[in-house]
Amino acid sequence: MSDSGSLHQAKDVWDKLRALGPFLAGVGVPVAIAWIGNSYSASIKDAENRVRYVEIAISELRSTPKPETAALRAWAVDLLDSQSPVKLSPEAREQLKRNQVAFDFLKGSPAQISALRDGQGSKFSPASVASAPGSR
Repeated sequence: MSDSGSLHQAKDVWDKLRALGPFLAGVGVPVAIAWIGNSYSASIKDAENRVRYVEIAISELRSTPKPETAALRAWAVDLLDSQSPVKLSPEAREQLKRNQVAFDFLKGSPAQISALRDGQGSKFSPASVASAPGSR
């Protein structure tokens, strides 16, 4: 008799779990989807913020270096180095801190950008790109 009583109790637990299953799935799936969506959205926002910080750093490095902005230039160099997959050499870091940088050669005409992409980049210097037809 004791065996049939415990078997009956075990069956009752499984019956209860079977009855709760659809409810748990109905609540669990939307919660999981919301969590995944929130994680994805946070990741996108984080990437956008990193891009904005890099833009700020580049704008600072484009400006003329002044003693009063030395700390800001050092921050900009540190930020660029931390976001780059290829780290800057100590010499490059010092050059960026001391000298104004012209990033304008990256804003060429579509023909210039296409030529750079096609492997003809060695034919272009920042000066030649800026003076080429079709550039601003």
